[in-house]
Amino acid sequence: MRRSIALLLAVATLCLTASTLAAQNKKVPKRPPLFEGADTNSWFAYYQAGLQNIRGRPDLADADFYWAARLNPTVPEPLYASWVSFWKRQRPERFWDYLEGKRFVTEAKDVQQIDSVRLMALRRNPMMFQGLWIALVDEPGSEINISLDPAIEGMVAYAHGDARKAADRLAVAVKDRSNRGLRYDRALALFQLAQFDSAAHELELLLDDMRKRDEKKLVRAYESKQMYEYAIGVAMAMKGDTAAARDAYGKALTEDLSFAPAHLQLSYLADAVGDSATAIQELGQAVELDSNDVAVRYQLGTHLMMKGKTEEAKTHLRKAIELEPYFAPPYFALAYILEFDEKNADAAAAYEAFAARAQQADPRVALAHQRAAELAKKPGTSGGGQ
Repeated sequence: MRRSIALLLAVATLCLTASTLAAQNKKVPKRPPLFEGADTNSWFAYYQAGLQNIRGRPDLADADFYWAARLNPTVPEPLYASWVSFWKRQRPERFWDYLEGKRFVTEAKDVQQIDSVRLMALRRNPMMFQGLWIALVDEPGSEINISLDPAIEGMVAYAHGDARKAADRLAVAVKDRSNRGLRYDRALALFQLAQFDSAAHELELLLDDMRKRDEKKLVRAYESKQMYEYAIGVAMAMKGDTAAARDAYGKALTEDLSFAPAHLQLSYLADAVGDSATAIQELGQAVELDSNDVAVRYQLGTHLMMKGKTEEAKTHLRKAIELEPYFAPPYFALAYILEFDEKNADAAAAYEAFAARAQQADPRVALAHQRAAELAKKPGTSGGGQ
């Protein structure tokens, strides 16, 4: 029992990795069926289906999470869930070897690829709910449910949705210096309780401890100061303290000038105060650092469109579509520009492409069909497609 509990604590250290993203060469799974009446263009419908399938049908859950991520590549939850479904499909011994840091597992190509997916999720939101790991260890009769170890109690409570108990038990656990990494887990629980100042304080304590130790050596789960600073920024942004959030994102960039997610978040802060010029500048820097981020490409394209810089906007919107053709929003913005350019055939095609991919509840679907029908009746030049 002690081995299992000790290894389970390793889950907490697999949080903010600074490893390099591995190439994604995953075979495309068949799009799974949903329940009758479900919106097959809804990322959330696939995500919910995956949650229902994760324990009994992990292969099907993996396909659900894959398509959820394709339909909306801007949200982190399907990516994190894909990491869980990967390990759910493995032999339990391999997962424990992974937690122990055995190199023949951690350096395996498939493991590095799925770890990069988890990193992508945390780059989207390092404070997202991360309790789905419980599906890997919480089986009938599982010993973790009877543990009196405050660290285990706290982590299990968090995974089961009891954030208050999690915060309380983890407060006891972190008094033991060997559990200092659990301050991140306590911050996650406090974030769920909307105690954003307290969550940020836990992360500050973790950062202070790291700086005192001046850790340079990389271990199994690479602790990343820029990611903890970034997490503080997310907490402060949720609180509505834009100055503190901006300061934290700046510190993240001080730790790592190539950290593109901080620029995306800074663009959101600029938008919040109506500073579109700064937002465009931050988005431009984010694209320079990570040219394959669909969310950044789309955001930059729409910002440039609003500024009347339509040629630049089209470049980024088309790149977003190229990167993820199942993501609906870029098609609508591109169609709007093409209609303005009087490229009616291309605009109509883009509107229809949007309508074919957008969620049924999106009010723009009806408008897209209407605009496409009207444009089809007009003469117009073709700009060479979408």
